[in-house]
Amino acid sequence: MDALERRERARQSVALVGVDAGKFHHAMVARDATGRDSKPLLFTTNREGFEAALHLIRLASNDATPASVLAGIEFAGVYGATFAHFLDALGYPVVSVLGATTKAWGQAVHGSRLKTDAKDATTIVDLVSHGRYTGYPFLKPAYAQLRFLSAGMRRLTLLRAGTINRLRSVLQSVWPEYETVFASFTTKKTPLRFLREYAGPQAFLAAPRREVLHTLRTISVRQHGVETYSALEQAARTTVAVRGTEQALATEIRQLVDLAETLGAQATALEHEMAVAMRELPEATALCTIPYVQTRMAATFLGAVGDVHAYESVNQVMRLAGLNLITRESGILKGTHRISKRGRPEIRHHAYLAALGLVKRDGHFRRQFDRLVQRNGGKKKKALVAISREVLRLMFAVARDRRAFTPDMPTPPEGRTPDDYPRP
Repeated sequence: MDALERRERARQSVALVGVDAGKFHHAMVARDATGRDSKPLLFTTNREGFEAALHLIRLASNDATPASVLAGIEFAGVYGATFAHFLDALGYPVVSVLGATTKAWGQAVHGSRLKTDAKDATTIVDLVSHGRYTGYPFLKPAYAQLRFLSAGMRRLTLLRAGTINRLRSVLQSVWPEYETVFASFTTKKTPLRFLREYAGPQAFLAAPRREVLHTLRTISVRQHGVETYSALEQAARTTVAVRGTEQALATEIRQLVDLAETLGAQATALEHEMAVAMRELPEATALCTIPYVQTRMAATFLGAVGDVHAYESVNQVMRLAGLNLITRESGILKGTHRISKRGRPEIRHHAYLAALGLVKRDGHFRRQFDRLVQRNGGKKKKALVAISREVLRLMFAVARDRRAFTPDMPTPPEGRTPDDYPRP
């Protein structure tokens, strides 16, 4: 549906509704067929408040059929979602108005940056009447579950990263050489579990060699042995640790290790739930056939985007991810193209991670990456961002068609720029 069709849809409605969503209260204005606006209604986000809002809508529409009314809600994440589902269950068409659009329109109309819920509700009605809205992101249960699981995964990832950073900070005083002995301090279980048993150089040296070796081999399933012990012993004997900190911080080290392992176990459990939820979605299986797109990445994409068939083109998904290109120009100022970053950062993050793998030697986008680096003067980060856009296009095409990835899928031909790449 283009802008003209959206305006026509709004013109044919017997009533328009604008809702400014909040956490505990919503503000609503209803516009009848004559163009007259109701007084702003401030209602609570409970059954009683929803019924009061429904009564106002019926008054403005003169009890017309719900399908002839158009309700616009400013998209604010989880805020307003319950009221949107309430109206949708009753048959009222619900659309979404972007917050940035409301802000710009309100400032242009009212001539001031000052805002109130009542003014915003009126502004939302105006935007709906001009066709400045998009479809409301209703999610089927499977997509909604993936969205909530992905949000939980992001929270656990941030908490674990903070825990590991604190542990590293403590080790800088207690045993700064410890990290250098293990190549994968943050991703492997052995360094953390061994540190729980020997939370400092003095504890390590005080324990019998045979006992320490047995513990090291058991924890690492015989991946580490005498060589690692010798490296740890050398690090413990020559440490530059601050004297007295081991006794003071040993308990905190063990607590941080326990917390990091607990958060890791919770993340593993969430990833298992993601895999179970994706069994209901054929496009999820197809997405996981793309190299470097794993369960967590596919779940994040589907949870953020929802049903890809609800989008008119991949460009809408690009804007949702904040990977759409924008240019700032004014007078003699001629800006360059850059991504907007006005969207869901988790999609950009995972698209970038997939791009890192797909540009490796013999990767699907290796040739394009080399051409981009050569063209832009060796700026690899900029080239990776361009490849991230192509990864998102690839994921959209695979999910939309529900077809497995194959290496012979079309890639950009020689001599094209990133904006000229063929669209799926």
